[in-house]
Amino acid sequence: MDFYGAYGIVLEKSGRLRLPGDIGESFGEVAYLCEWPGPCVKIYTEEQWNKYIEDLKNLGNRRTGKDEWEVRTVFRSKEKVEVKGKGRITVPQKLRDHAKLRGGDKILMIGAMDHLELWASDDVYDAAYQKSTWQG
Repeated sequence: MDFYGAYGIVLEKSGRLRLPGDIGESFGEVAYLCEWPGPCVKIYTEEQWNKYIEDLKNLGNRRTGKDEWEVRTVFRSKEKVEVKGKGRITVPQKLRDHAKLRGGDKILMIGAMDHLELWASDDVYDAAYQKSTWQG
């Protein structure tokens, strides 16, 4: 399943959230979460996580310095979490700290094709967009 759209969701004080609508149903029993610059947290289904890792491995000797930092960032922060009924997951504290996600707040979830992203707010996302180097 590809993920699209933006959602305002509430992150419970415990760090738990419910994936909206049919998104939660597309996950099996586990989800993979990791840090990403921005700062945000990426969420992958098991299938998409395995494909992402395979794509990184296939770069082999062609990996650039940027690719190496991506590998380090992703693997040092990777968390496998249980998906409970109707798409409930708990975002581990270290990942909440990274993305400045506070329990009790409404946060931004973005569908980014093969994964989801959690951002503290629209303002944080907009500021990251303004800093990005890929803009035309």
